[in-house]
Amino acid sequence: LNITSKETSIYSEYGGKLFKDLNLTSTSGRGIDFDNANYDVNLTDTNISSKDIGIHAGYGVIGDHVLENLDINSTEGNGIYFEKGFSELSNSIISAKNKGIVLVPDIELEINNVQINTSEDIGIQLNSSNTPQNIAIKDTNISAGGDGIYTNNSSKILIDNVVVDGGKKGIYLPWNMKSITLQNSIIKNTSDYGLFLDADPSTPAQILNNCFYGNKEVNEQHIRE
Repeated sequence: LNITSKETSIYSEYGGKLFKDLNLTSTSGRGIDFDNANYDVNLTDTNISSKDIGIHAGYGVIGDHVLENLDINSTEGNGIYFEKGFSELSNSIISAKNKGIVLVPDIELEINNVQINTSEDIGIQLNSSNTPQNIAIKDTNISAGGDGIYTNNSSKILIDNVVVDGGKKGIYLPWNMKSITLQNSIIKNTSDYGLFLDADPSTPAQILNNCFYGNKEVNEQHIRE
C-alpha cells in the first residue's frame, strides 16, 4: 500500500493491530500516529519518509509492540517516538534530523540489528520509567549528532556488539542504572567522553572487551572488570 499525504499518512485510534508492506510519504506531518491503542501493535516491512516524526505513539498506547524491517527517514523530527514503550525493534534503518529513537521503557525492551543516523541529536534516548525494566541493545550501529545512547533508570541493561561513531558522548549511563553490562562494542570519534558511567554502586557495571577511541575515552565510577 502506497500513501502520499501532506499531513500524517496514517492515524490509528482504537483500531488496527497489524501494519505491513506500507510505503508512506508525508510532506509536512508524521508517517504513522498511534493513539489510545491498548493492545499489541505489529509494524513490519514498512518504509516511511516524513517531515515530522516517522512513528509516534501516544501515552495511551500500551502493549508488547513489535517493530521490524523498517526504513524510516524523518527530515525535521524524530525517527520513532513512543511516549510509553515497545518490546522489540529489529532489522531496521532509522534516519532523523533530531533523535533516532525516544521511548519510556515501561516493558522489557530489545533493540537488535538497527542502524541509526541522526544529524543533530541523540541516537537512542531511553527516558526514566516508574517501573524500570530490562533493556538489551545488540548488534546496532549509531552515528549521531548528539549522544549515541542516553539512558535513565533501568533494572538491568545489556549493550552488546554496538558501534557508536561520532557525536558527543558515546554512551551515557547515569547513577540510577543498575546491572550494566557493556561488551564487545566500539565507541569512536566522539567530541566528549566515549563512555560516561556513574552506575548504581550496589550493582557495579561490567565493562568487557570494548574499544574506545578519542581524546576523552571513559569517565567512570563503580566499574567491575
